[in-house]
Amino acid sequence: MKGKIYITILILLCLVQSCKEQNSLVKINLKGNVKRIDTYFYDAALKFGEIHNGSLIYQETSYFNKNGDIENVKKYTSDGSLQYQETTSYNKESEIKDIKTYRSDGSLEGKIIYKYDNDGILKEMQFYGSDGKLLGYFMTKTDKYGNVIEQKVYDTRGRFAGKTILKYIDFGKMIEKKHYKKDGKLDIKTTCKYNDDGDIIMENNYEYENTQNNKWSFKYIKLDKLGNWTRQGVYRDGIIEYVNTREIEYYE
Repeated sequence: MKGKIYITILILLCLVQSCKEQNSLVKINLKGNVKRIDTYFYDAALKFGEIHNGSLIYQETSYFNKNGDIENVKKYTSDGSLQYQETTSYNKESEIKDIKTYRSDGSLEGKIIYKYDNDGILKEMQFYGSDGKLLGYFMTKTDKYGNVIEQKVYDTRGRFAGKTILKYIDFGKMIEKKHYKKDGKLDIKTTCKYNDDGDIIMENNYEYENTQNNKWSFKYIKLDKLGNWTRQGVYRDGIIEYVNTREIEYYE
């Protein structure tokens, strides 16, 4: 599970943080000059027809610099123990230079290096293991807004391993993602919808091989004074499954 979560987070970062036209706060729909976010992920508990926090699953703390870019993410287990952390470095143009992931003991687990052309357009992402050996790489294409619209995956020997095609309605607002296997067959399709405030309200994932369809929806129960959500309900197939809460600290 830990490895799967690690890969998922890194892929998400690769997808949404591809150029410097907007900072991290804009890309993840946060308003104001955010300094830190503590997010708590709970199982949902229904009591007398009302939604309550159940058991804590894990906690995630994100730190942002004054430019609005994310610099560090720490994930903690339900008992408060550090599970891993990610650090993001930027070049002088404020584009992502690399993302490093560390284990709970501080040792390096993996690293992604971002490669740009002379115009600052993201072209390649290289994945390395803790031993410094190349695990694989993505070759990317972006639209005029800097959204990644295609990723081709290659293994350590440069062999094609699959590709992902993405569509957007706005900067960072992905509405469709299709992943194809190396033989060209469609593997997974994801579609998303957003509310007028830019927060995601629906995510539909269909796995073609297993003919499995997961429909997730999101409801925003509480917002802070700047309009950022602080309590979120997560539903699967219309049934409440998780409750997420956020504590947001702003720069003065």
